[in-house]
Amino acid sequence: MKINKLIICAAAFLMTFGSAFAQQVSKSDDRYEFQPRWYVQFQDGLTYTFGEAPDPGKLMSNIFQLGGGYDFNPYFGLRANFGYAQNRGYIDAPHFRGYGANIAQLQADATLNLTNLLLGYRHNWAVNVYPFVGFVGNLGTDNNSASFFVPDAWEPTKFFPAGHAGVHFDFKITNHVSATLEGNYFITKDEFNSKFEGRPDKQINVLAGLKYKMGKGFTVSQAYLAAQAAAREAAIAAEKAAAEKAAAEAEAARLAAEKAAAEKAAAEAEAARIAAEKAAAEAAAAKYKQDCVEHSCNIFFALDRSVVRQQEMGKVDDLVKFMNEYPDYKVGLCGYADRGTGTPRYNLPLSERRVKAVKKILMERGIAEERIITDFKGDTVQPFEIPEQNRVVMCLVH
Repeated sequence: MKINKLIICAAAFLMTFGSAFAQQVSKSDDRYEFQPRWYVQFQDGLTYTFGEAPDPGKLMSNIFQLGGGYDFNPYFGLRANFGYAQNRGYIDAPHFRGYGANIAQLQADATLNLTNLLLGYRHNWAVNVYPFVGFVGNLGTDNNSASFFVPDAWEPTKFFPAGHAGVHFDFKITNHVSATLEGNYFITKDEFNSKFEGRPDKQINVLAGLKYKMGKGFTVSQAYLAAQAAAREAAIAAEKAAAEKAAAEAEAARLAAEKAAAEKAAAEAEAARIAAEKAAAEAAAAKYKQDCVEHSCNIFFALDRSVVRQQEMGKVDDLVKFMNEYPDYKVGLCGYADRGTGTPRYNLPLSERRVKAVKKILMERGIAEERIITDFKGDTVQPFEIPEQNRVVMCLVH
């Protein structure tokens, strides 16, 4: 029976809500801020007009809705829908007779995002729950069948204002597309079902469909960006303090060595030899470090490109020349992508293609593959503050 199907749909509706709601018990994400956005949606389902019938399923019919709305903030929005359905009725005169009329509906609702209200704002909740309340204007037409069985049935057209309320579920598929599930209940004046029974008439609707959301809907929080900048500055300060401490310790060691050499003449020759060896090692290390710094480079790429540009080939030529002159050195290649363009899923293989492009040129110029170490980070790491500079392959000689 159709009425049993309606009950099963309603039960599944509530179970889905409870399960999805329980899975989202996490704190809000302070990294992002809400941005208002428009959306459009289409829904289709079943409507049930309350009344008496030999089979309650005979009082059910199909309903579809097309509409859209606007979310003003993480919690509040407005929407409007145009729908088409039928109201169904039965009368025992003298046998049960069925009749119906076409109903064009225009809805205007205020919506509340209960998920953001209770759990805190996140731009990527898997499920958002929207209780709503509003007004429905019902324009009835083609009620001819009722006029045969129901005395004083309205015809040919009649307007029925109604209030309604319900719950709308938004299941995220992508940032722009969601599946929807909705249940609503409306109440209007008597004779909606062509009967004068001295009490309001009622309908219940269960619908499912798709929603398309325009715009991004969120942006990176300025507070989060400020915190990231502060963390970078703290890291730089810590590195500087560590370097100053190391320099001070090295200077103390040198003074101690000089004092020991002055106090003990017999140790001067040994101290001089050690100092010479140390100086030679430091010079070699300094040269190594200088070579690594001077011949490391950054190969920058155009937006969404993995081909080495002509203006970057000079860097590649210098790197190849150095690697051929010093065969003991190796080079590490690490690719990145700009977080501000594309998605993490797209940017990871993009950074890999950039690394492969540089590696291919090096190998074509005679650099052995075992001397080239590769890695790629996508947009998970942003080595530079300027977004365009993160479209890069960093070449580190070592």
